[in-house]
Amino acid sequence: MICSPNNYIYDTDEGELADGVIRITTLANHDRWCALPENKYRAAKEEQYEASVASSVRFMPDFRRYVIDTDVFTPKTIRRFTWHDNGAVYGAPEKQLDGSTHLKNVFLCGTDQGFVGIVGAIVSGISMANRHCLVAE
Repeated sequence: MICSPNNYIYDTDEGELADGVIRITTLANHDRWCALPENKYRAAKEEQYEASVASSVRFMPDFRRYVIDTDVFTPKTIRRFTWHDNGAVYGAPEKQLDGSTHLKNVFLCGTDQGFVGIVGAIVSGISMANRHCLVAE
């Protein structure tokens, strides 16, 4: 997920965010990240940063020469600071990507369907509506 949140995030302490903020969210495996020894963990975070940015610039202008600061966190980081099971950002660590529930014709949309934050909730709502409501007859 690639997001430029400046359009709808307002920092109450600082005012509006400065132009040029890019956020990249990727899927991550909690157990793999937590199994790494500290030196390999730090190196893997750097590798993940480089790989995710290299992938993202296939879909947007290459911003790498303008980067002045970065922040990379993993499920291990989330667990350390929030105690969320398996380093889940929001909701359940096991996502229902198709929105299915045990109830007939009741589907979930929102951040528990695989993406996070505001953009994740929006994309999930659209994808669940497309999947379950726009059925050709």
